Amino acid sequence: MSCARGGSLRFVSRLFIFSLLVLLIPLIPQDASSLEASRQDIRYPSVRRVIDGDTIVISGNEHVRYVGIDAPEKNEPFYEEAAARNRALLSGKMVKVVVCPEEPRDRHGRLLGFVYSGGVNVNEALVREGLARKLIIPPCGADRAGEFEKAEAAARKKGLGIWGKASGSGAALIPVIPDSEARRHIGEYMRVKGRVKKAFKGKDIAFLDFDSSFSAVIFRETLGVLKKGPAHYSGKTVIISGVIKERKGRPEIVIKTPSQIEEVKP
Repeated sequence: MSCARGGSLRFVSRLFIFSLLVLLIPLIPQDASSLEASRQDIRYPSVRRVIDGDTIVISGNEHVRYVGIDAPEKNEPFYEEAAARNRALLSGKMVKVVVCPEEPRDRHGRLLGFVYSGGVNVNEALVREGLARKLIIPPCGADRAGEFEKAEAAARKKGLGIWGKASGSGAALIPVIPDSEARRHIGEYMRVKGRVKKAFKGKDIAFLDFDSSFSAVIFRETLGVLKKGPAHYSGKTVIISGVIKERKGRPEIVIKTPSQIEEVKP
């Protein structure tokens, strides 16, 4: 009788320990790779609309801004081509969006991510085909900066898209105008040449003020990707490329990528 009771106690004891282990397993720390995978936001949405070369609208009416690139904006050379190619890469294929874990959204509330379609990284493909510039803004995409640099270098070497010298709409053939004439070309993509009279850098924005009323504007997210700070250009002659906009009665171009500013050697 005592043997039977002892066996029952041992069984109950083992059952208790087993149950305790089951409850504790989820609390055991995982290795770093497992933790990284568990916090990664991967989505398989349907694409509702392609806005341009680097922004789409997916199911749930979520806007997705492509990480690592900057495609031409409206009125810039190859805007239509970039949007059309983006649309073609996504059409009829399963789409995967890998959201940036360190910074899932930008200041406009858009998801930041890499978009894959049919196994192709669409972000990188657009850069490789010369339909977007590399634009790595840490922390998102910092670990893949090398890949995007190679993709852009390949497009430059082949003279593709925005890097083309033979194309009639290529940026290389856009006329260079003096900064004093910038006001006459509001809304147009131009290359503006002039001497930087003064460089100013604040907390969230920087300005390169030219001898005329023209200015180049650099927002905080772009300051980190410029190889040289605003102060470097003070007193130097440069060419600024982009769409000329008007703000408070002054013509300006917003600099988003290093390729938009060229230093003219004396």
